Parts: sequence; structure tokens; C-alpha cells
Amino acid sequence: MFVAIDENGVEMDIEVQGNEVGSHVRRARFHSAAMDHGMLKKKQNFKDLRDSYIIFIYKQDKFGKGLPIYTASRIIEETGEPLNDGSHIIYVNGTYKGK
Repeated sequence: MFVAIDENGVEMDIEVQGNEVGSHVRRARFHSAAMDHGMLKKKQNFKDLRDSYIIFIYKQDKFGKGLPIYTASRIIEETGEPLNDGSHIIYVNGTYKGK
């Protein structure tokens, strides 16, 4: 796990995935949870969690749609509104050459 922090305190975990082994989308979920766990001290309020970004750079096009990036966000399914919990997961297509 490589963690970077920007000037606003936003944490980013940047991962490079070279093959399909271990590239399941639940890996990003695991990294997100691990990052969140490390942000709070005992008895600290959950609202103190800072925004976090999990960025997976894939050698291949993970979802096969030809897009440069795929951004996964949590939504409230019944309304389609964003949950805005501060968790962000981005998948980068390493084969994308631009258009």
C-alpha cells in the first residue's frame, strides 16, 4: 500500500495491478477499509474520517469498456443520490491511449 496525502489532508492509496490475479474489485474495498481504520484513534468521532481515494492502475482495461478511468461511488439505490461518505475508488485503464 502506497499512501499519499495532499495539502487538504485527503489520503490516497495508489496500487499498480499487473495481472488479473488478485485484481478482484473487493480488493479495492479491502484497501479502503484498511485506510479508514488507520485514520481514527480510539474513541475518535467517525465524522473525523477524512476523504480517501483508492486508485488502482491496471495494466489492462479492467472493465473492458475502453474508458480511461472508471470511478466507483456509493449511492442510495432508492433515490440514485450520492451517499457522500468521502470514500472514492478509481480504476485506471493502463491500455488507454487517448482519442
